[in-house]
Amino acid sequence: MGKAVAKRGTIEAITVYCKDELVARDCTVTLPEAVYQTADIKAMGTISLPLLSCLDDMETTITKEGIDKNLTKLTSPGAKNIEYRWVHDVIHTNGKVDQEGCKAFLRVMPKTLIPGASLETGSVTENDVAFAVTRYRLVVNGEELLLIDRFASIIKVNGVDVSSNFDKYL
Repeated sequence: MGKAVAKRGTIEAITVYCKDELVARDCTVTLPEAVYQTADIKAMGTISLPLLSCLDDMETTITKEGIDKNLTKLTSPGAKNIEYRWVHDVIHTNGKVDQEGCKAFLRVMPKTLIPGASLETGSVTENDVAFAVTRYRLVVNGEELLLIDRFASIIKVNGVDVSSNFDKYL
């Protein structure tokens, strides 16, 4: 078995869609972090073990330049679907470089109606918009790697439904 793997390199481009409409390009996004909640168990002291059916709060952020109608489309009250698309380089072990498409599909609720902005002559205004995430689907090169749907109690990793292990007992 080889010891080399392809490397994921530079991100070439990013776009953000809200309700299937392009609202940001070449911005900065932060993907949600999915962290298991833990329970303390007594075993030679205390050990914190992950609860595979319970996750902490998930959040995503978009850092977008400028104040415009697209910003308020993202921050308007209520749940909405947003989609991140990005392309990054893949450097293969033989030196060949390809591009790989990635997508994140999220069901979110904005945490801010309008972010505070710092206005300065000669500078670009950047706005950080944070969202609570209730559904998160990550697709890399056409393959679903992760699906978390908090209201449907679904956690799928690499096509394996981790949450179904619990359903058979409920």
